[in-house]
Amino acid sequence: MLLFLIGAAGAGAQTYVATPLGAYVTGSAINNAGTVAGTIQDTANPQAISFSNGVLTELGTLGGPISYGYGINNSGTIVGLSNTADSVNEAFSYSTGVMTDLGDLGGGQASALAINDSGTIVGNSNTPDAANSHAFYYSGGVMTDMGALGGSSNSSALAINSSGTIVGWTNVDGGGTSAFSYSNGTMTALGSLYGSDSYATGINDAGTIVGFSEVGPSGGLFHAFSDISGVMTDLGTLAEGGTGNSYAYAINNLGMIVGQTDTNLGPHAFIYLDGLMVDLNSLPTLTSSLPGDVYVSNALAINDFGEIVATGSDANSYILSLVPNLYVSNGYGVNLVNIANHSAVSIASGLSETGGLAFDIEGNVYVASGDPVNGNGSVLEISLTGTVSTYATGLGPLPSGLAFDSHGNLFVSSNLTGQFSKIYKVSPSGAVSTFASGLANAFSMAIDSYDNLYVCDLYNSPSISKIYPDGAVDLYYATIPDFNGAAGLGFDSAGNLVVASPGGFVYKITPEGALSTFASNLPNDPFGLAIDPSDNLYVSNYYGSIYKVTSAGVVSLFSSSGIAGSETLMAFSTQGFEPAIPPTPLPTPTPTPTPTPTPSPTPSPSPTPSPTPTPSPTRAPTPTPRPTPTPAPSPTPGITPTPTPTRAPTPTPRPTPTPVPSPTPGVTPTPSPSPTPTPTRAPTPTPRPTPTPRPTPTP
Repeated sequence: MLLFLIGAAGAGAQTYVATPLGAYVTGSAINNAGTVAGTIQDTANPQAISFSNGVLTELGTLGGPISYGYGINNSGTIVGLSNTADSVNEAFSYSTGVMTDLGDLGGGQASALAINDSGTIVGNSNTPDAANSHAFYYSGGVMTDMGALGGSSNSSALAINSSGTIVGWTNVDGGGTSAFSYSNGTMTALGSLYGSDSYATGINDAGTIVGFSEVGPSGGLFHAFSDISGVMTDLGTLAEGGTGNSYAYAINNLGMIVGQTDTNLGPHAFIYLDGLMVDLNSLPTLTSSLPGDVYVSNALAINDFGEIVATGSDANSYILSLVPNLYVSNGYGVNLVNIANHSAVSIASGLSETGGLAFDIEGNVYVASGDPVNGNGSVLEISLTGTVSTYATGLGPLPSGLAFDSHGNLFVSSNLTGQFSKIYKVSPSGAVSTFASGLANAFSMAIDSYDNLYVCDLYNSPSISKIYPDGAVDLYYATIPDFNGAAGLGFDSAGNLVVASPGGFVYKITPEGALSTFASNLPNDPFGLAIDPSDNLYVSNYYGSIYKVTSAGVVSLFSSSGIAGSETLMAFSTQGFEPAIPPTPLPTPTPTPTPTPTPSPTPSPSPTPSPTPTPSPTRAPTPTPRPTPTPAPSPTPGITPTPTPTRAPTPTPRPTPTPVPSPTPGVTPTPSPSPTPTPTRAPTPTPRPTPTPRPTPTP
């Protein structure tokens, strides 16, 4: 499960932390393993580099003095530009220690700017007469000229998705430059928001395109945009009055967009998610991990785990990584826990019979709240600013487990006095309906990447049920060996269903259905369960203590009081919301009888499956979720209030702005007849005057 929270201290303050790539290093791209492609410029001769797990590696050249790294795919192949021995700038690919010259279109200059997971490379190259530079794609050892749409006949390809759709910019007839998409041999101009020029810089696997476009006459302002199915949307700016520039440079498969925006303090890096543009410098956990007065002025790349490559005001690059937050529902409120110092702050208190937790993609926290007297249980929403409001009602006396599916539906398990339990479904619009019924004592839930729900029947019918997206209920595991049954549920990174049992055991059930004992002798009725991205478990018990069980099965006391309550449920901010990404199917396992648990304090991890095509509509077995990359060591910052992010406005037509010098947006807006021999992908626009130092956030 993946979730990335961006928000204020009240609820979802995200712990983004910065890792420097090193002095004079510029990062350009990042893959899902967290490896960065870029360039180090600590001498007169820049060198392409990779940066992985704290180690910087220079990639060498094609025989000349310089090279630049621009793109990387999930296999770790890096592409860029290098001098040859005869001083020609050529596109290259680099894999397993070998740099390969990709050649050019005949004009003697080429630059590779991006590569997809199929190995198709895109960029630009001089044409044979060397009068123009054209976009190209390179596949199977062949470089293909993609052409241009007119004008002075220059173009450049800047990004490519898994299906082979390419985006970039092209000159057009009548003058100016247009963003384009290219598919099946056809280049299509995307137009602009308003004005003559636009540039497409990124595309994800869903086909959403991002870039920037003029929003006024030529030489006016540029705004970041997203384009979905031909509809271009202005993402706005964080500049006061909406009159500044913004540039979108990358989008990941979760729809998270990064780039640069003007602010009243100067150019700052932003992240844009679900209609919300957030200044990354407004997150105190990030700024506290940057050196001195450094702030991030630009964000150039983002992977599917939310890791960002950003440029600091010191001209060096940083990886911005997410550290998960642990939330605890203690029966009467919700606490946000600092894992580093075992402390907590309350984000909501005075609530009634609080139960399970979930998170939406904007960073709001949801908690179940019981009403035993009137039988009108509810789900409460705790906003980014800490405001508590009612999200849904009519959920029985004691709603407990919560889980979001990939479509934004919230599922709620609820016990009805003297009746079988129900699972309610709350649609994104707030409509409540009964999704499943007939379970004996439904309690906590977990959801897999196929949107199948797993529900534990607590105490009087110790089993786990599986509920398919159509509401059909199957008995997933008939009997948990501990006769007290199952209380807490969650998935680890290998796709195992982890079960906390009140009898003092933690079990793991593999995707094939084999059960083993992972930890035992946890004292005082284990109850709630939370799993961090490194597969460490946090298990609460009935008496208010929380125990940590490492991925190796080692048990230690995390907290004995002050954080948890008697019936505590917990969740990390990396659990609870699964973006709509096609899952990887597994073979249907052969049904097996209920196995006897085998003690195994250090079980071997399940292997990670290779990517396979999108599954057919048949019911899928429990999948192995996509592996979460091992996080780089980073400090765990304290919990500090964050200013409320500002929603990016949807601008109304603006008066004609006073012309200002055109920015340098990452591609040359008006290419000269002799193309630049070393094009780069979307560098930081022309620097503005040094901003007034940002005020220190109030602790």
